[in-house]
Amino acid sequence: MADATKRYAVVTGANKANVANFIKTHFGKLDILINNAAISGIDVDPDALVAWVNKKVDRIEISPQNFEAAETTVKTNYYGAKETFEALINLLHLSDSPKIVNVSANMGGLKYLPNGWPKEVLNDVENITEEKIEDILNQFLKDFKEGSLEIKGCWPISASAYIVSKAALNALTRILAKKYPSFCINALHPGFVKTDMTKNVGDLTTDEGANGANVDSDALAAAGIVYLPNGWPKEVLNDVENITEAKIKDILIQFLKDFKEGSLEIKGCWPISASAYIVSKAALNALTRILTKKYPSFCTNALHPGFVKTDMTKNVGDLTPDEGAESVVKLALLPNDSPSGLFFFGEKEISF
Repeated sequence: MADATKRYAVVTGANKANVANFIKTHFGKLDILINNAAISGIDVDPDALVAWVNKKVDRIEISPQNFEAAETTVKTNYYGAKETFEALINLLHLSDSPKIVNVSANMGGLKYLPNGWPKEVLNDVENITEEKIEDILNQFLKDFKEGSLEIKGCWPISASAYIVSKAALNALTRILAKKYPSFCINALHPGFVKTDMTKNVGDLTTDEGANGANVDSDALAAAGIVYLPNGWPKEVLNDVENITEAKIKDILIQFLKDFKEGSLEIKGCWPISASAYIVSKAALNALTRILTKKYPSFCTNALHPGFVKTDMTKNVGDLTPDEGAESVVKLALLPNDSPSGLFFFGEKEISF
C-alpha cells in the first residue's frame, strides 16, 4: 500500500478474509499487492548447495520429492497467490493506481518445461484460462502421485512442483493483466536471494532481492566486470592488452546462445539477475578501452551518470534527468589533452 506516508502492512499465513478486513479498516483501500509467499518443496543439503553455487561441484543432489510436499508447493505457490488476489480485488479497485507483483522465478519459465501439452497450453497467451491452468495442475499432481512424471515426458523431473507451480503463476499473471487492463500486473524473478528457502545461499540479500530487477547504483557503476562470475567472459573482458571487438562479439553471441537454451546458471560464468544489462554494459566498457587505443587522438571515456529517474528505472532514482545529464555534458566538453580511456561515476574516476 502506498500513499504520502508510505503506509504498508506485511501479512504472513493469515486468514485472507481477515486480511481484507484489516486493510479496509486501517487503510480503506489497497494500492499494491505483492504475492511473495512460496516454498520450493524440495530438500537440499546447505553445504552441497554452497559448493554448487561456488562452482566447486557441477551438479547438486536433490532429495526425492514426496506427493505431500508437491501438493503443498502447488497450493502455496499458485493457489495461495490466486486466492489472495481474489480476497483483495475489491480493495484494489478502490485504488487510483492498483498494482500487483507476483514474485515468480526464472525456473517458472516455459523453457524449463519439456515439450508437451502443458507447455503448449501455458504458452497459448490468447486462449489460456484459469480453468486450463487448474486442469494442468490437477493432471500434474495425479501423474506425480502415480509416479508417472518421467513416463509422460511432459513434466520436469527435478524440482517439478516448484517449476510447474511457478509456470502456472506466470500464466495467471497474463490472464489477470488482460482481465484487469486498468491494473498494472506483472510477474518478477527477483534473483537468487538468500532466504530460508535457499538455505540462506544466494547472490542477493533479502533487501537487494526486494528491489527486484533494479540494480543498486553502485552495482551499475561496476557495469559488469565485478558482477560477472569468475570464468572466461570475465577473463577476456578484463584482459586490457588483448581484448578485441571480435572477442567481445564472441562473448555476446555465446551469452545469447546460453540465455536462449536456459543454461546461464548451469554454465556458471554469467550473472543471473539483470544478466543482459550487465553483460552488454561490460561489453560497452571493453569497447571503450579498445577505441581508446585505436584512436589515441580522440578523447574516449565511459560514464555511469548515477541512478537517474527515467522510464528504464520506472522513474525511481537519486537524480533527475537534468542532474544525470550534467556529468555527461561535462565529460563531453572536456578540453583537449584530457584523460582518455577512463571510467567515471558522475565526475569521479572509478575502476573498470
